[in-house]
Amino acid sequence: MKRVKLINDPAELVALFRAVDSVNRREVLTTLAEGWTMISDLVAKHGEETYGAITYFEKFKLVESRWEVNSETGRPEKGYRTFYNAFQVSTSLTFDETQELLTVVLMTEKKFKSLEAKIY
Repeated sequence: MKRVKLINDPAELVALFRAVDSVNRREVLTTLAEGWTMISDLVAKHGEETYGAITYFEKFKLVESRWEVNSETGRPEKGYRTFYNAFQVSTSLTFDETQELLTVVLMTEKKFKSLEAKIY
């Protein structure tokens, strides 16, 4: 089944671009796009930064989760996959809005987290 996320609000573009602004997040998201993957497999493949990536993806509803039994340990753990298969962008921006959008998208992770902490 194809699930398409329609993006009408430019602010949603920021969340989407930030979701793939680092090599680790991109790799985790690529793995999740392939299908259900347990958190232990993600951490084994992509390292401890996986937890931060998953938290970010959940925050913006880019992934869904379910409980699965780990065949090696016999214990339940969360599995994840991407919620959407595709994105459709339909928005119009003024020049100033475009400039602001790109400023946020292109800022360093450190500066972004600093500003995000002030907001939340």
